[in-house]
Amino acid sequence: MELRLYLRMLLRGWWIIALTALTAVIIALFASYMATPLYQANARLIISPNAASKSNNEVLYGLDILDKRSIVTTYSEVLNSRQLFAETIAALRLSAAASEEYTRRAVVLPDSNIIDLTVTGPDPKMATLLANTIGQSSIDYVNSLYQNVYQMHFLDPATVPTEPVSPQPMRDVALALVLGLLAGAVLAILSEQLRVPFQSLMHRTQMDVNSSVYNRVYFERLIRERIRRQPSQVLALGLVQMDGLEDMVLNQPKSVTNPLLRQITQIMRNELRGNDLIGRWSDDEFAILLPSTPAPAAVATFERIAKTLAEPLPVIEQETLLQFRPCVGVATRQGNELSDTLIQDATVAMERARESNVRVILFSPAAKPVS
Repeated sequence: MELRLYLRMLLRGWWIIALTALTAVIIALFASYMATPLYQANARLIISPNAASKSNNEVLYGLDILDKRSIVTTYSEVLNSRQLFAETIAALRLSAAASEEYTRRAVVLPDSNIIDLTVTGPDPKMATLLANTIGQSSIDYVNSLYQNVYQMHFLDPATVPTEPVSPQPMRDVALALVLGLLAGAVLAILSEQLRVPFQSLMHRTQMDVNSSVYNRVYFERLIRERIRRQPSQVLALGLVQMDGLEDMVLNQPKSVTNPLLRQITQIMRNELRGNDLIGRWSDDEFAILLPSTPAPAAVATFERIAKTLAEPLPVIEQETLLQFRPCVGVATRQGNELSDTLIQDATVAMERARESNVRVILFSPAAKPVS
């Protein structure tokens, strides 16, 4: 179940994954293009007992010490010596700034008496010369310390490299693509997890939690937005008051009133189209907006709604029936009326419907009942 959930998150955030991967590839290509190529020269040196030693015992002793690895490790540290490197730089007459572009590293190969010396820098010929010169200087130095027991010499002198070790665009792009896809997947999941709480917060700010329809503040905003986007559209606004509902809402627990409110809004929805809007106007009032609906069609719709709402409604918790008296005021926007004018006209029509004991009244200056 969780796997399918994450897969849906990744599918919804595919564009985040693609954008992140593309960005990573572009950065890798730019970095490869701007980077200075570095070349690596490798030399290998071997340590062995001195075959010219006068005594077989000295040779056997030397082999025994080599098996303990301490002498090989010591020789590798000689190759890593800062003093030896400085003397090599001076001998080759490299400037201090140029020498900083080169690095060296000497490591003992596993289970052997061989030391691998690596010199990395921007000039392949100079890197090779440094590797071989450092190697030869180290050979001269250590052979002078252990003249009778050990000797160190080149196994493989360094050769001039033809290909840089970095940058490698194909490798860097492939790695960037993989990392970009992984980072994009993480961002897509995080984005989805952040979006759901945000949508939940927006839902709470827009909806009336008791009736599950829009609250009044958001409903008025929808009316203003609708008029702003489509100033010439015909709109019909109806305010439905359920006489007797307010007392019940104020005096009964939400476990009783909330199902009743949702039942009332569901009755309204059954008589409306998909693009019609419902909002909670007050404790006992609802607002309904009918886009692109002229006055005759709006009145007919609200008459059906009022007739259905006038029938007894069951209250499951109390196992009883309640009957309310709905009064509907309808106002239509035919010209350039503002949202406040439309709301005020519908309010006046609803008050007149309640005072005249008529279910539906369409606002007009004469204020004559229509049903």
